[in-house]
Amino acid sequence: MAIMPLSVARAGSVNVTIREVKVDDELKFRLYYMGLFPGASIRIIRNDGFSPVIVEVQESLIAISRDTADSILVEVEEMW
Repeated sequence: MAIMPLSVARAGSVNVTIREVKVDDELKFRLYYMGLFPGASIRIIRNDGFSPVIVEVQESLIAISRDTADSILVEVEEMW
């Protein structure tokens, strides 16, 4: 398993768990409210390296700015 910023995790990754959210309290509250908190399982839908990162959490799609994605550490389970 590898821990990395969400901004560098590969699109199509399905076994992804949020490990840490390193943002200010106001943004952290908003992210937690959307289901993006430590321990949450997500699926990375799109991450092209330029535009916002699109993730699926609890059957909802959420766009996350690249700056914010840099501050979210995730654990990606290797599939091989």
